[in-house]
Amino acid sequence: MGVVGGERVLACVFVKFLEYSLAGIACGLVGQGVANGLMTAKRHFAGPSEHDVAVPPLLKTALVWGLFMGVSSNLRYQVVFGLERAVDMTIARKVPQVAYGTTVAIRFVNNVIGGENFIDLARWAGVQ
Repeated sequence: MGVVGGERVLACVFVKFLEYSLAGIACGLVGQGVANGLMTAKRHFAGPSEHDVAVPPLLKTALVWGLFMGVSSNLRYQVVFGLERAVDMTIARKVPQVAYGTTVAIRFVNNVIGGENFIDLARWAGVQ
């Protein structure tokens, strides 16, 4: 990979960072807004409970989602795509079933890692 190839990779990662971050912030605002609304409504109608937790801050939670999506999800996506492409260009040409098995395995591991990353980030940021 030459300099031009390296620049393309960095440009791709940066563009995807922006796309994923904006999607994460938007989904975080909607998702956390709905969750906060439901928590508030439940407390209003059912009354307070000793098991109630604090309602998470909406904007801070949305920004954490944006950071998570822009960094963790983006980089994991790039790795998943690269691994699947490598499998498709090598082993899967002779044994196509390998592509299906590796895709399932790679994406399963990706989901586990992503879930752990988000929990760690949310705890670090104080929104969980």
